[in-house]
Amino acid sequence: MGSKHRISRKKKKEKMSAEQRRKVLRIALITAVSICLLVAIFLSPLFAIRKVTVSPMRSYTQDDLTPYLEHVMGRNGFLAVADHTAFSQSQHIFSMEMPEIAERILFELPYLESVRVRYSFPHRVRIDVTERTSAFLLEYYGIYLLIDIHGVVMDTFTREDCPDMPIVQGVHIDDYKIGVSITKKQDSHIDTAIQLSNMIRQLSMESYIDIIDVTDYNDIKLYCAPSLTILFGAGKNLGVKLTELKGILDTDLSGESNGVLDMRSGGHTTFVENEAPDIPEDEDANHQDGQQDEHINGEEES
Repeated sequence: MGSKHRISRKKKKEKMSAEQRRKVLRIALITAVSICLLVAIFLSPLFAIRKVTVSPMRSYTQDDLTPYLEHVMGRNGFLAVADHTAFSQSQHIFSMEMPEIAERILFELPYLESVRVRYSFPHRVRIDVTERTSAFLLEYYGIYLLIDIHGVVMDTFTREDCPDMPIVQGVHIDDYKIGVSITKKQDSHIDTAIQLSNMIRQLSMESYIDIIDVTDYNDIKLYCAPSLTILFGAGKNLGVKLTELKGILDTDLSGESNGVLDMRSGGHTTFVENEAPDIPEDEDANHQDGQQDEHINGEEES
C-alpha cells in the first residue's frame, strides 16, 4: 500500500514538472516573439529621421550644420545612433547621442566650443551648441589671430578686416592651428593677456582699449587711440583697477586725451599731458607769413 502511494506521488510530480516546463517554454516563446516584434518596430521606418533642430547661434546658421546630417536623413534614428557611435563611446548610446558627427562639426567649425548631436524620438535630431567667446587679437607675421577666452585660435584676419577688439602685444608663439590653444605650456605673458582681456570684455571695455602690451607682465601698458597711454602696472587686482579705469574713461578721459595715465601706484592715479612740440621762432614766423599771404591772395581773388 505504501509503495503504491509513493509511485502515485512520483507520477504526480513528474506530471507537474512537465506542465511547468511547458509553461516556461510558452512564456519564453512569447517573450522572444515580443522582443522580436519590438525590435522590428523600433528599427522600422516608423522612426526615420525627418527633421533637424539647431539651437540659436551668432556665428553660424542652421544651414551651416544640416549638411553634416544629410547621410542620416530618412534613416532609422536608432540605427543612426549605433552607426555613429564608436565602441569607446558606447556610453552615448543610452543618451541617443551621435558623438562622431559632433566631433566632425566641432573640428570644421572653430567658432563652436562644444557640440551635442542627439536623436530625439521619434523623427528629430537636435543639435545643441555652445559658441566660443572671442577675447583679443594677436599679431603673427603680418596676420592677426582671433583668440578666445581659453586661448584657442578661432580665425585669422588681415589688418584691414580685423574686428574691433584689443590687439595684444608682447606674446610670442612658434606656430598656430585653428581650433587649438596657443597655451601649449605655462606662459605668464599669455596667461596675463587672457585674464586681462577677459576682464575687459566682462566690463564692456573692448571699444576703449586698442592695444594691450604684456611684454613685461609686471608693467602692463594699455593704449587708447590716438594718443592716450595707460601705465597699468602689474596684473594684480585686475577687477578693481579696470573698474577704476572704466570710470575714468567714462567721465574724464578718452583716446583723444593727449597724455599718460599712471595707475602703477595702485592707490593714486595721475594724468600728465604730453608737452606740445617746440616750434622754432623762424619756422613759426614763416608759418604766420604764409597764413598772411594766403589771406591776401584770397582777398585779391575776391
